Amino acid sequence: MNRVVLALTLALLLAGCDMWSGPPLYASAEGVFPFAPGTYRLSGGKDKPRIVRWDGHHFYLHGKRAKAKDEADLRALTIVPLPADGRRVFILQNKIEKGALYGFIEQRGERYGVNLPSCTATQDIVREAGGTVESSVWENVTEAGRENPVPMTEVVAEASRANCLFSTRASLEKAAQRYVKERQLIETIRIERIGN
Repeated sequence: MNRVVLALTLALLLAGCDMWSGPPLYASAEGVFPFAPGTYRLSGGKDKPRIVRWDGHHFYLHGKRAKAKDEADLRALTIVPLPADGRRVFILQNKIEKGALYGFIEQRGERYGVNLPSCTATQDIVREAGGTVESSVWENVTEAGRENPVPMTEVVAEASRANCLFSTRASLEKAAQRYVKERQLIETIRIERIGN
């Protein structure tokens, strides 16, 4: 279990500041867990694929039940259905210390793809839906740490990032509907059922 929660959390966090976020908009009681009991392969990112087993209540890795902390981490995730014209798509909410991060899970048969929308690439969708966009600049000074570091005015490289904020369910769901309709959901993580 720890690998599933860790991978989902890391995928959301690795989106850096270029993500969809806001306060937690869904209560845990509203969530569904779309994964049927069975054995799953979790792949994506730099780690080698992991095999986990879900019995409908608990996760097992290497035949051992997940630790209590890992199962508590699972409760930080809330998955809610998003109506999407013949597709099985879910909003993934991950509660963090100061709010929540948002992504999507799309089910295609026995396979689930986790998608993390880029705020930079979806600013138009976010603003039209009533969300807000905060921009920031991350500076990378390659000469920092030298005896005479380069002044900040001589920055070697810059990268702009954006953070899309949703304060209401209505704005998040409106943006989500348009995003799912207009954009292909690229899998950051793949969760594939491989057995009972």
